[in-house]
Amino acid sequence: MRKNASRNHRNVRNSILDCKKGNALSDGLIILVSIFVLLIFFAFSYSVYTDSYSDIQADLTNNESLALHSDYNTRIPQTLDSALVFAFVLLWAGAVILAFFIDTHPIFFILTMLLLIGVLIVGAILSNTYQDIIVDDTSLETSFPMMSFIMQHLVAFIVGVVISIVVALYAKTKL
Repeated sequence: MRKNASRNHRNVRNSILDCKKGNALSDGLIILVSIFVLLIFFAFSYSVYTDSYSDIQADLTNNESLALHSDYNTRIPQTLDSALVFAFVLLWAGAVILAFFIDTHPIFFILTMLLLIGVLIVGAILSNTYQDIIVDDTSLETSFPMMSFIMQHLVAFIVGVVISIVVALYAKTKL
């Protein structure tokens, strides 16, 4: 009975991992799109909040509430910026760790390197879109300095992400 349970566990694990061979590019695209969507959502949310800040301040009557709200107004961009960088690093680390568990054939390495060009094009398009949306509003660019740096150098970051995933996929020894 114990042997069957172990075999079933192995089969489930293999069926989950085997369906994602050569996933460096899809993981890179998922990271790109996820971070871009989070950035746009946070920037839009912060923009709406700053537009309504004076109305909220006018409605508050207690001096303590005004001080807390003012403090919150100065901390929210730092918190959102740090959350975006944390999400980027966490997605990157998760993709590298999960890539290590996937068995791949070395022939996929050549295909991965060729398809990397498409991921770089998508990264350049997202970086330019970021420039058009966020950088034109200088208050948003200064509110999110860490993410502005990442998005302005997105192609270099995505090369690092994909290369680290490729290294995790193909540089492991057979156990």
